[in-house]
Amino acid sequence: MPKTALRQIKDITLRPPYIRRDLWAPLVVVCNNTPETLHHTHTIFCNPGTAEPTASELKELRGKTQAQRKALRCDEIASKVEHLCRIYIYLEAKLGREAMPPLKLFWEREAFKDLVKEKGLEWPSFVSHDKLVLRKGITIKTPECLPHSTPLTLGTTSQQPVV
Repeated sequence: MPKTALRQIKDITLRPPYIRRDLWAPLVVVCNNTPETLHHTHTIFCNPGTAEPTASELKELRGKTQAQRKALRCDEIASKVEHLCRIYIYLEAKLGREAMPPLKLFWEREAFKDLVKEKGLEWPSFVSHDKLVLRKGITIKTPECLPHSTPLTLGTTSQQPVV
């Protein structure tokens, strides 16, 4: 949504979330998803069923130093990676091994993929891992993760794409 359109909504809480590209870095990029597995992964990951932090937990965060908060954010990374692993284990059990596409996970730091071993988990056999190449720490340069320049054609009966 253009910034001029966002400014028309006076109440900031009603505006859609806006993420500045220079304030985030990818943790993991998943390639070779089918629409079905992508839908299941997104649905489960965005609705984990965990409780929001309580007021007392938020008060404790206010009293922490920057270094202590950074350590807590690292714990969030471990929980997100563990959650992603559990999603793929669940999907393999629900849909069956044959229905799962061979997924490739590209990691910002290769050590992140080993965080699940601390929890006693193993990545499913259909998941492979590789290093994510970034430019300036934020822009994805791995060729397999970039959008393809050719349009996606669905339901073709000949060489001509269906419109």
